[in-house]
Order: sequence, then structure tokens, then C-alpha cells
Amino acid sequence: MNLTGKIENKNYECLKAVVDSSHLSKRSLLYKSVLNEIDYNWKLFDNALFCLSGFEDLSIYSKEKLTESDYIETYFNFGAYRKRIVPHKLSQLIQDGASVVLNKMQNKCSIISDICQMFSKYTGCLTNANSYAARGGCGTFNMHWDSHDVYAVQLIGKKRWKIYPPTFIDPLPHQKSKNYPERPTEPCLDIILEAGDILYIPRGWWHDAIPLDNQDTFHIAIGVFPNTVLDFLSWVLANKMADHVSVRDYIEGSEQKSLLHSLSIFSEISSSELVFRQFCEEHTKHIRYKTRINTTAFFVDDVEMNNLKFNGVFRSQFNDAYIVNGVTFETGPDFQEVFRENVENHNPTQPVDKTLIKNLISFGIIS
Repeated sequence: MNLTGKIENKNYECLKAVVDSSHLSKRSLLYKSVLNEIDYNWKLFDNALFCLSGFEDLSIYSKEKLTESDYIETYFNFGAYRKRIVPHKLSQLIQDGASVVLNKMQNKCSIISDICQMFSKYTGCLTNANSYAARGGCGTFNMHWDSHDVYAVQLIGKKRWKIYPPTFIDPLPHQKSKNYPERPTEPCLDIILEAGDILYIPRGWWHDAIPLDNQDTFHIAIGVFPNTVLDFLSWVLANKMADHVSVRDYIEGSEQKSLLHSLSIFSEISSSELVFRQFCEEHTKHIRYKTRINTTAFFVDDVEMNNLKFNGVFRSQFNDAYIVNGVTFETGPDFQEVFRENVENHNPTQPVDKTLIKNLISFGIIS
């Protein structure tokens, strides 16, 4: 059984078409059999659970969120108290219809990391993957909305989804659906998601994911986090306004001259194309992905070329530079052609300069 997983080149093209037609479209869309050739299996999920050093990313729901004591025990080992999942308790909970939620799966499984990085590349946004595993039962969160866009990717089995139109447009992270009592009653989509299918759910759209009776299911919810207007304005306030004297003045009296002058400065700065460019580039440079460490390149002179891949690549929207895990490459035409072949077109052709390859590996650009 494959314990590494693999994403075929043709999946890249299919996924790009999905993102091009859905991202920021503000309507829920279903795509059938997009990633059905990805070999994800329960052994990979087992491995993610086994490698947990802490349990803050793990939660289990059975009508409501369970406490850790329902499936985790504390024991004393090598001079310290430690925790572990109790297999027979977890088994019984799953048989009784509980759902297992494991967050930040892009840090726990290389194939899910690859999927996240593909979504990041095509959306230009930071992404995160939470996983949901169950066999029957009543699901996890019931009907709710998210404050970010979601791509639900079914990897094992089937799951029923009901999608409802928004009642509150474009919620922000602090605006939770549980605090808004108005809920739609008629779904605009009522579908069965099968392995390989992708469902796009814009932020603010109500949804309910329902496991099927006696049917195993595993899906990842890939959250996509574009910048909002509020993000930009907040960044301007935090990074561009403090140098102006009027902003640092007290608010006194009825004239509020300093306040009015500050608002004028804020409007002028926020309208600057240069400032907007600085914001976008700074945001992209802060995006990081946990990537494989290719120690072969550190210990062996002859680097194996066949299985190298580029990690978390973003193309600058302002020039031909590439940004990978915070490192910006403004390179010559030959190197840009290498990037275009391998990153944009997914051509298996690899550059032959071994020194260049080792440098790229050491910076985490490829691995």
C-alpha cells in the first residue's frame, strides 16, 4: 500500500481549471472526479495520528465535542508525563458514529501539503487543510458558515452536503454563524460528494456535511484566505500612519483638526499604488509552508533528480519574480525558463546545474 501518495501532472491542470472558474466567484460549485487518481488511504491518516506530538489539532465529535479524557490517556515515561491516543476507545467512538477532526493536515501529510500548495499557487493565497474522518454518524458542526472560502476535497468514500445561500454577506473571522439566528431552510445544492470530487463553498454560504450510514468518509476542507479591504486598511494604519504628527495628537475640543487631517492623510496613502504593492508583496513574503527536508543533497554529492518538486511557489503580480517561502528570486531569462517549465507547465525536465539544485534545496525552494 502506498504510504507517500502521488499527484499526477494531469491533476495539476484539472485543479487549475477548477480554481480559475470558482475562486472569488461567490457561488457554490461542484466539480466531479478532479482528483480521483490521488492514492490517499487510511494508512496515511494513521501515520498522521501516530506522529502527533501534541493533541491541540485533534478533536472528536459525537453530537458534541468530546473531552480529551474520552480518547486520550496520560502516562509517565522517561521522567515526564505524556499523552497518547487509546486505540480501543477511538475504535469504539468511530463505530458509534463519532467524527475525527485533525487540523493543519498540510503539516502532517506530504500529499495533502502538495494539494494545499497547488491551491495556493493557483489562488495566490495562503491555504490550510483540516480533515474529517467518520463512518456514519451525525457529523461535526451541523449547519454553519465559514469566514473564508473552502474547497471540500473528498479523498475516501462519500459524504452528503447541503449548501444554502448566504444570509450575511462576506463575514469576517470574528463574525460567527452561531451568533446570527437567521438561517435559510431550502438548500440550493443537495449532493453526494465522492472520492476525487471537489466542492467550492464561498465564505458566508451555509453548509451541512452529513456522513452516510455505514459509509466511511474522509475529506479535507481547504481554507483559502485572500486579503480583504479591511486587511489592507489595517496594514496602512499599522505601518504607514504613525510617522505623521497629526495621528499622534490627542483628540480634544470640537474642531478635531488633527483627526480630520489624519483622515485626509489616510485616504491619500491608501490610494497610492506603491503602498498597495508594498502591502501585497509583504503579505506574500510572509507566507510559509512546511516542506520536505531533502538531506540527500546535504550528504551526497550526486543529487537524485527524478523526484524533486518545487515548494509553495508564488508568482509576483507586479514583475517576473518568484517568491518561495519568503525568498524572492528576480532571475535571468534562463532560470525563469526553468521555473516556467517545472512550476507552471509541470514539465518533468529538470535543470542540470547540480550546484544550483543544491542551493535551491538548501533554501527549501525544491525538495
